Amino acid sequence: MCKKIFAVLTLLLTSAMLWAGETYNFMMISDTHFGSEASFGPSPAPKIQKKLKRCDQAVPNFRAMFSHMVKTSDQATKFLIHAGDIIEGYGFNAEAQAGQFFMADTLLKEYIKLPIYMVRGNHEVGGKTGGNEAYFKTIAPAIAKNAGQPADTIHYTVTCGEDLFIFVDGYRNPGEFLRNTLKNLAKRPRYIFLVIHQDVIPQPHQFLLDLIKQLLPYDGIILNGHTHRNRVLKYVRDGHTVTQYTIGSYVIADTAKMRYESTKNDTAAFLKKFRNAKYVATPERKQLFDAEFAPFIQGYQEFNALKGRSTAAGYARIKVSDAGITVLVQSADLSQKPFEIKLIDKQK
Repeated sequence: MCKKIFAVLTLLLTSAMLWAGETYNFMMISDTHFGSEASFGPSPAPKIQKKLKRCDQAVPNFRAMFSHMVKTSDQATKFLIHAGDIIEGYGFNAEAQAGQFFMADTLLKEYIKLPIYMVRGNHEVGGKTGGNEAYFKTIAPAIAKNAGQPADTIHYTVTCGEDLFIFVDGYRNPGEFLRNTLKNLAKRPRYIFLVIHQDVIPQPHQFLLDLIKQLLPYDGIILNGHTHRNRVLKYVRDGHTVTQYTIGSYVIADTAKMRYESTKNDTAAFLKKFRNAKYVATPERKQLFDAEFAPFIQGYQEFNALKGRSTAAGYARIKVSDAGITVLVQSADLSQKPFEIKLIDKQK
């Protein structure tokens, strides 16, 4: 009898080990906005000069943050995600615009000895004097090379264990790419992550709603930047949930010492304020927001600096396991202890 019980227990344990997914973590940053005075020509406008001075002052803060990221990494740390606005952009020509990217890329690689997966932000093509040319000729191929992809790649996928990461250019409608990727899955991944620059929830655009609806059956996770916020939103519909995590890493001089001090979680107040914002200016967008977004947003958390002054900049370490997904947020004020966000909790 004892031998039979032992055999059954061994079989159950072996089965559990076979089905258990890998536990790992990755780092995430966004909106670094690297720039240099040389990229804006010999006599930039006063407004640009002020912004450039802030960009230059940010470099030592980024060095300190990247160094901290390395010190807190371990063998379970697999890669770094940069969710766009790598550069300030708006260079005075295509070469200067590309130069901003390579300055940022070189600085990152000086510290981060892991695969670096990037997506385009709006600043990567910013400006009327070569931004678009620089992106498609130089920056996009460099992003693809970092990801181990062919030079002409704009959207791409990466697998880690049983999980799928889908990296897309949110300004070149990725709906068809996402649709084909999901359609051609050999088996359902444990988690599906969509990495995109702009926030998908709750921006009332039809193509963004299409992305949400495609991710819903898989309870997908969106990772993004753009808003310079540290925010969680959940879109719950038809028994499924799409979870969006947004990060801001803009470590300019006046945010480098900001500490996370407060949390907002009033979903109704957030939606009311958002509906009246410039992003929902037209009657068509308001109608889409009221019908397809607001009724299904059931979770909102925003982590802010003292007195709600924007979000303290920093980076995130995201742990992925069978039990769920946890975000460990480190402020750019490296003396502040990191705090934890339970993004997905499968043990509830």
